[in-house]
Parts: sequence; C-alpha cells; structure tokens
Amino acid sequence: MKVFENFADYYDIFYRDKDYESEIDTLLGLLKGKIKEDALILDMGCGTGRHAFELNKRGYTVHGIDLSEEMIHIAENKYREIETMTFAVDDIRQYQSEQKFNLVLSLFHVLSYQNTNEDICKAFRTAYNCLEENGLFVFDCWYGPGVLTDHPYVKITEAEDEQYTYKKIAKPQMDANKNIVKVDCETMIVEKSTSKMTSIEEIHSMRYLFEPEVEYMLNHEGFVLEKACDCKTMGKLDYNSWTAYFIARKKK
Repeated sequence: MKVFENFADYYDIFYRDKDYESEIDTLLGLLKGKIKEDALILDMGCGTGRHAFELNKRGYTVHGIDLSEEMIHIAENKYREIETMTFAVDDIRQYQSEQKFNLVLSLFHVLSYQNTNEDICKAFRTAYNCLEENGLFVFDCWYGPGVLTDHPYVKITEAEDEQYTYKKIAKPQMDANKNIVKVDCETMIVEKSTSKMTSIEEIHSMRYLFEPEVEYMLNHEGFVLEKACDCKTMGKLDYNSWTAYFIARKKK
C-alpha cells in the first residue's frame, strides 16, 4: 500500500492548524533577492497543495507533483479554479519536464521519505533536470543530530469536526544502521451519531540526514550547497535541530 493512500482524506484535518502561511513567508525571507518575483515553481511532493497555494497567493505560478493519486485528487478539487496552479501524479525520482523552473521546492520532509542514497540522488537529479541554469533547489528533512539527541516517541494526535472524531497514534521504531525511523501510524475515525469506528494503518519510513552526506549527494548531482539551517530558528544547525532546510544552487 502506498503511503497516504487511505489517510489522504483526513490529512488536512490533522494538519489544519499547521501554519503554512508563516512557513512560506519564512522560506521566502531566506530566498529574498534570489528568485524572480514571477518565478515558476515546481513543488515536489506537494500533498494536498497547501504550500503551493500559499506560494500562488504571493504571485508565483506553481506546478505540484505527488506520488499519491488521492492527494492530487484533493488538490485538484480544491484549487481547480486557479489557472496558475496545476497538479499531476508523478514520482519525484522519475519526473521529467520540458518546462524549466526557476525554483524547485520539496517541503514537509518529503526527502526523508526517500530512504536510500539512490532514491535521494534520483530526487536531486529530478530537481537538477527541471531547473533553469543557476536555479535554486530548496528542501527540508529530518536532521540526524537532532533525531539522535531527542529520540522520536509515541505521539497521539486528536481532531474532530461536526460528524467525526479522529485519533492518530504514531509509534516510532528506530533502525540505527540505516538512519531510518519506521513510524507505525494508526488512525481511528469515529462517527459521532453511531459510534461506528474505522481504523487505518500505514507505516511511514523516514530517513534522517546529516549535512556532510547531503552536501556530497548534492554536489554529485550538480548542485552547490548554499545554506543549511534549522527549520524553526533559521539559525545554525546543532544537536537541537530536529528538522533542517537546505538551499542549493544548480551549478553553471
């Protein structure tokens, strides 16, 4: 079963309080003066399109791709009236485009879902091939020193709407030899009027990365690493950094 195949319908409910607007504002602040005001952006692993929508609100044309047909279906339905936003089902390790983009983004830890060095390099290669000369590639991921300092723990997330209550239990298991955390996610949906419960289970396998290996793989695929920083503080990465931004430029 693909990741998010059954969970897609509930994805926005669990992440409705996620501040996509501030995230994009912060990210664009990091990129100030480095991208065109009318940049054409590729969003790799766009999910239901919420980052893409925030970018579009700021005047950018965005094309989003995601491996999940369910996620793309939701994104297309939500934003079908916006001509400067398009979506397609595709694999970030294999996507090809005749159109060249000014900026390629991959946010909310999509790169951490690429568990092997080969898959990460393939995703980097996609970004390289899709970028115009001197274009920027920006992504975030789980950051090794922070994950190893503050180990993942069982996390319970709850939400509700008028008809249902939702509960997600995420149970992590670390594989130290592969730098991977396998997260067993069980989602329970209870209909309020009948108390009928539906349960969905998915495993999210997340790779945590280290700056030297990221820089090596980026260089191998034709990029120069320009900046690495903590996603929360925007400061220097350290043992308290659980997630990291990486900004790379396509070599001339």
